[in-house]
Amino acid sequence: MKIVQVSIKDKDLMDGIVEMEKSTFGRFGGVDLWILKPIVKFGRVFAVVEKGVVIGAAEFMVAFDRPEAFLYGFSVMEKYREQGIGTNLLVHCEDYFKNFGIKEISLTVDPKNDKAITLYKNLDYYIESLEIDEYEPGIDRYIMRKKI
Repeated sequence: MKIVQVSIKDKDLMDGIVEMEKSTFGRFGGVDLWILKPIVKFGRVFAVVEKGVVIGAAEFMVAFDRPEAFLYGFSVMEKYREQGIGTNLLVHCEDYFKNFGIKEISLTVDPKNDKAITLYKNLDYYIESLEIDEYEPGIDRYIMRKKI
């Protein structure tokens, strides 16, 4: 298993991320190529690859006005969860961003997603606020942050 930074030339990796996120998130929440390509070009995307198959991904955007990265999307295929893959991916990304002067990572997460919240808290992310109806009525999100 390896963690790689995705470049715009990595069509197979991008397709793998899109397919993995469809299976992980269903119709809502996953990226498609229309979203993923600009994030690859203007942000940073990392994929966890096992035997040529994408099994995890993290997509980041970077703030223009402060030294902060925003974790836009994060997923690990269900059958690979609770094996430390998500933890290793986030730690890898944090180390990467430290080298570029990024001081903080923020993200949003469904308040009902206990496993993701536990993962983030175990890595010292904290809940900053609860955003009610963040995306539409009934879709609330926690804003979480970590100083790196």
